[in-house]
Amino acid sequence: MSDPHPTHTIACTQVHYLQSHHVGDEFKLFVATPWTPTMPGQKIPVIFALDANAQFGTVVETARSLQFGGELPACYVVGIGYPSDQLLDIFALRSRDYTPTSSPSFETLYPQTMGSTARWQTGGAARFLRFIRDELKPWVGANLPDADPDDTTIAGLSFGGLFATYTLLNAPDTFQRYIACSPSLLYDGEVMLMQERELAEGRSDLSARVFMACGALESEEEMNKFLDTQPPALKELLQRLWRPRMVELVLPFVEQLHQRGYPSLELEHMVFENEHHMSVYPAALSRGLREVFKP
Repeated sequence: MSDPHPTHTIACTQVHYLQSHHVGDEFKLFVATPWTPTMPGQKIPVIFALDANAQFGTVVETARSLQFGGELPACYVVGIGYPSDQLLDIFALRSRDYTPTSSPSFETLYPQTMGSTARWQTGGAARFLRFIRDELKPWVGANLPDADPDDTTIAGLSFGGLFATYTLLNAPDTFQRYIACSPSLLYDGEVMLMQERELAEGRSDLSARVFMACGALESEEEMNKFLDTQPPALKELLQRLWRPRMVELVLPFVEQLHQRGYPSLELEHMVFENEHHMSVYPAALSRGLREVFKP
């Protein structure tokens, strides 16, 4: 008889917990094992999914569908999440871990848009990156049979895309493939565009396969239409927090990278028609996985 109260509703998945010395916090790991057949001793790539509390299912089922269609090899999916099930807790923690710099204005204004009176931390991306490199990847190598911690992909949306971009620029060898969907390049005065220019001065190559994307409805014009539908107080708060123009930032950033002429950088991008910030990820993830894994 099947369990009337299953612990997991996605087949062949597990949950683990890992304490991080670098971050000083515990992470909840959502792990999906490969479904498609593998050969004995075969090394299996790993997809690391950010925002796993919300996006793990999307990443797993998308990857598995592509595996069934022969467009992806057998893969592990390791979702990086948090023990809490409370939305505000998760938003506060991802703001701490995914942002590259401290932003006092964001720390006070963004929680207000979520109905919180607390001040959230920012600027923890370097610590979170050390957690992935020094603690999580060794854990994967030790605990997931045949997983290859040197054949990895990261996928992230919004702040997750911002962190993927930060890692690409600062420690590109952390992953072999990067999917950055609607990366929050507007964060802290467009700090990542400035950082890219600074790092390019001492860099002759950037070895990675990268897919960047956003939705066409994330343009400044379309986002302003959305803001006009919001209550006046919330509209004013959002306008103080940032100037919404995802398309206007992603495209120049991609062009900026192309102009470097890095011989080992494989970079593709796409703007998805009729998609907004909260709808674009499934389409971008499917296309992105196919792009970064293509022969």
